[in-house]
Amino acid sequence: MSGIIKFTGVAALAFCMIISSGCMESDQGKGALIGGALGTAAGAIIGHQSGKGGQGALIGGAAGAVTGGLIGAHRDKQKLQAENEELKKELQRSEYEKELERLRAENERLRNSR
Repeated sequence: MSGIIKFTGVAALAFCMIISSGCMESDQGKGALIGGALGTAAGAIIGHQSGKGGQGALIGGAAGAVTGGLIGAHRDKQKLQAENEELKKELQRSEYEKELERLRAENERLRNSR
């Protein structure tokens, strides 16, 4: 009976962690939290089979948190790179528009100087 209670407690904790991850802004933080929760649950289930649910939960939680954090950090980096590319395109458009305005003004000046 105590094994079922422990497992239920771990599952409830994992569920609460997943729900609260919606408050985090970075994918790294979300990934670490979700990975840790899922790893804890999986480790508890696997460890329970050998009578070491607590150890399994700790090992699974740590492994899941590290893995989830690494995956999330990679996603954060990809998002920043995409954002930088968009900013570069915007800068190029802005520079193009400024040059276009300069040329129009020059053409107007030349027309008026005839």
